[in-house]
Amino acid sequence: MEYVIAEMDGAMIPIVDTFNKTDEEGKTIDKRKTREVRWTEGRLSLAHPKGSVTPVFGATLGDQDEAGNQLAHCAILSGAGEQTKVHCVGDGAPWICDQVDRVFGPQAGFLIDFYHLCDYLAAASKRCAPDHPSAWLEEQKQRMKENNGAWWKEDNAQNMLGLRTLRANNNWDQYWESFYKKAA
Repeated sequence: MEYVIAEMDGAMIPIVDTFNKTDEEGKTIDKRKTREVRWTEGRLSLAHPKGSVTPVFGATLGDQDEAGNQLAHCAILSGAGEQTKVHCVGDGAPWICDQVDRVFGPQAGFLIDFYHLCDYLAAASKRCAPDHPSAWLEEQKQRMKENNGAWWKEDNAQNMLGLRTLRANNNWDQYWESFYKKAA
């Protein structure tokens, strides 16, 4: 098999805990009255061969590594082997990117889904185009739809790598604050 498409995401799952309690007279209290509710993250995954509309699903309340192992298992059940390329799609959460890298290594690539990419671009628009953030955002969305946003000309690649490094080192805001001070 040449390609497998895989996805992983987190979702908040409502959990109810009940307790055995007694009242002052020693009678057992109805567990429906002793319940406590909380939320925990469930981790969901799926994989399918390229072109297939029948994915293999997985879900766990386990930790991130368990979710990564589950994603790999879904890919294997979908036909992935040692030579299969795995194309992963997700919201860009660092834990998901880390797990894709951990379980698939160089066999995989990762793409942020369009919905979340637009969220990230909307947040950046206020810094990238403070005078016209909406127009800038619409232009970037159109570029993404035309498939021009993921490719860099060689003379721009170093600048793009620099920006990605700034973000990875958590220096994004500091850089732009410094940039605007110099421009003023």
